[in-house]
Amino acid sequence: GQYGYGYGISYLKDALARILGIDHTYEVIIIGAGFLGKAIANHAPTEKPTFIVQALFDIDPQCIGTVTGGVPILDMQELEEYLSKHHIDIAVLTLPPGAAPGAAERLARAGVSGIWNFSSVDLKVTVPEVVIENVHLSDSLMTLSYYLNHK
Repeated sequence: GQYGYGYGISYLKDALARILGIDHTYEVIIIGAGFLGKAIANHAPTEKPTFIVQALFDIDPQCIGTVTGGVPILDMQELEEYLSKHHIDIAVLTLPPGAAPGAAERLARAGVSGIWNFSSVDLKVTVPEVVIENVHLSDSLMTLSYYLNHK
């Protein structure tokens, strides 16, 4: 900032966007078209989208071939073929804990750079360049409980 003038808001917003990496777009797929996967697909930001959901994948024949949030639901068996034809930066995992490690490894080996993991198990993959963000909804709920109890 400048003394007496403050900060140039536009410059500050641009600098923060660069630092956070949201000054460009990321291509995203969602693995698991259950309630959480569909909720994420249906609520992706549409105004100046940074994260663009390209497809969902599932094993349920009832879901495969349908569309949610304008995004097609594809067969999980087509994952590697899809990834060989489309550049995907981030995969969102909304799978049961038993299915998540195998799916994460498949994604990592197929070239996905980042995994946003909502399964209740911490994931690791054999490809060291892949970044994994393990999200534990129960931890967040416990944090809220703590704050409610100590307000």
